Amino acid sequence: MTSPTPLYGTELVDCARANAKHGIKTAAYQCGYEEDIKNFAQELQKACEQMNLQVKG
Repeated sequence: MTSPTPLYGTELVDCARANAKHGIKTAAYQCGYEEDIKNFAQELQKACEQMNLQVKG
């Protein structure tokens, strides 16, 4: 299910993980960022840092 608004924090990380195998464009869209891949990547990086997780690709 696509989020109607951009996700943040643990919800964003969970959504990104669930959609990672489909590529960054799909993950961004499903997590509520539509075509804004740059903002999606920045927010995901920020959320991962707060959770002490490493982003791999």
